[in-house]
Amino acid sequence: MKDGNMIFEQINTFFELRAKKFALICFCVFSVAVICVGAARSFSEKSADREILNALNGSFENAQIAVQIRGAVNAEGVYDLPRGSRVRDAVDAAGGFSEDADKDSVNLAERLIDGEEIVIPSFGKALKSMDGKVNINTATLHELTSLPGVGDATAQKIISYREKHGAFTSITQLKNIKGLGGKNFDALKDLVSLD
Repeated sequence: MKDGNMIFEQINTFFELRAKKFALICFCVFSVAVICVGAARSFSEKSADREILNALNGSFENAQIAVQIRGAVNAEGVYDLPRGSRVRDAVDAAGGFSEDADKDSVNLAERLIDGEEIVIPSFGKALKSMDGKVNINTATLHELTSLPGVGDATAQKIISYREKHGAFTSITQLKNIKGLGGKNFDALKDLVSLD
């Protein structure tokens, strides 16, 4: 009987060792499968994200903006340009500068926004337009202070801005000057002109 118990214990030990190895192998195979499925899913999601980003970038690059350009150019009008275009691109679309254009007062590198109006100044223009608006590209300190809410300091900021950046090509550029945003801009926008 002792021999029978011993044989039974040996068989039991043999199967216990095999069962542990089998369980370990099953665990490893299951773990590898889970990792592979997770990696495949992650790769699939990243590929889908990449495709969406590429589609968005493509549509962004192909997007057009419309800008109006007038003043000292050869062909005033509204032009459709690629998003990210600069003032120089609008001037080129309008057939280039006219002979009387004040080229040095224009920031050709300024990025355009959809719906913007660009006015290219010419030499010798009157300081006030025909409708009595103050031309912010040529007005003196005294003329600028005639605008509501514009004192000597703000008028000097306007002059300094156009000396540093060239002529204003859009009235909205006044917002770049400290103190002329929000309500102050709203009070001025209909009283000023670019030519």
